[in-house]
Amino acid sequence: DVKMAIKKGLDMLHNENLVFRDLHRQNIIITDEIDEESESNRVRFIDFNWAEKAGDVRYSFHLAFCICDISGMLEYDLIQKDHDIKILDTL
Repeated sequence: DVKMAIKKGLDMLHNENLVFRDLHRQNIIITDEIDEESESNRVRFIDFNWAEKAGDVRYSFHLAFCICDISGMLEYDLIQKDHDIKILDTL
């Protein structure tokens, strides 16, 4: 299942205390390599320019309302790992 593979990737980032912050379909690639053993090894994240350590950085002002409603984040709020998970639930 692709969604579980994305969750596995987020877990790897979160274990390093990182938040991806820009999780949407355009930033997820599914490789087409035949030798990959399972779906979970085929998921790749791209565009890490928003990724930061959890709790070290704040979101900017003027966040999109739809993102705030989904994730629970607030303008100038500290970034948190659970925001990634809430966004994942909407993919």
